[in-house]
Amino acid sequence: MSERLSASKLRENVYRILDDVIETGQPVEVLRRGQVISVAPVLAGGRRRLAGMVVHPEALVGDPQDLVHVDWSGEWVWSGQWDQSSERGQPGERGQPGE
Repeated sequence: MSERLSASKLRENVYRILDDVIETGQPVEVLRRGQVISVAPVLAGGRRRLAGMVVHPEALVGDPQDLVHVDWSGEWVWSGQWDQSSERGQPGERGQPGE
């Protein structure tokens, strides 16, 4: 998803923003007079980076909604210690993260 800025914010940091677009390849959208303008890198030959993407509807077989309800909890491995950077609660009674 691209970042959306006002024209004033673009003007304040135009060189930093342009450098970020070049570095990351991520487009930036600028809102000007109710219109959205995209600032995106162009590949050699004048093509945009994602212009050559092809839709592959066969890549997902089945109902995409089934992926929303997949239970991965059986795949988790509990090391017995919490990551100190985590803001989660304490482990549950079975020694598994959160209950």
